[in-house]
Amino acid sequence: MQLREVAELEANWTDDLHHELKSTGILAKRPLQKNAATNTFCAIATCITDMSHITKLDVLKLYKNLLRYGQELKLTDKDYFCERIRYEFRKNRGLQEQSDISFNFEKGAVLLIRRSHVDYSRVPQLSESDLEEQFVRGSGPGGQATNKTSNCVVLKHIPTGIVVKCHETRSLDQNRKKARDYLITKLDNLLNGDSSVQAQIKAVESKKRMDKDRRREKLNKLKAEWKQRESIE
Repeated sequence: MQLREVAELEANWTDDLHHELKSTGILAKRPLQKNAATNTFCAIATCITDMSHITKLDVLKLYKNLLRYGQELKLTDKDYFCERIRYEFRKNRGLQEQSDISFNFEKGAVLLIRRSHVDYSRVPQLSESDLEEQFVRGSGPGGQATNKTSNCVVLKHIPTGIVVKCHETRSLDQNRKKARDYLITKLDNLLNGDSSVQAQIKAVESKKRMDKDRRREKLNKLKAEWKQRESIE
């Protein structure tokens, strides 16, 4: 499993080390949930403000949260992301110098803190009692395995009337899950508008493009001024 290496070290923690983790504020008072990366970024940001107190245990906890965060990714290859985290963990677990420990902690923490710029707290929750689900035959290429199998999911949200259809895979279970994800996205856009996750991500990407264009224009201007100053055609 992707957490195996971290778990092996975690199993050797003593009560004193456990107490030290609690005192740093990194260790949550309750068991970490699936969205642990989101719940702990505030504590991580606090630690960054005082890098002199960062320990190897803080770095270990950070790698664990990064691996869990990797399981939530949708637009990035999860296996590639987690493999990179495992590689960094293996490379840095023998660090001794405080400056090296602090540097690697800050480098990894940036990933979680950047994620906090998108607010997921308003994403609506689906209630199965509000859903009307049908399974119909698929269409398109694939022969009988597609056209004679009722694994296409049609999902309707009764309170709003929103309907989504999913036939992306041959697995009925996967199509059901994806249909619910699509429905949540549509509900989020309908109920939250500019505050929806999709709108926030679009705004962040737009800002990145604008910043990139601004930096490019500034660089081109500096190059032009330098060429003019040096009389270069």
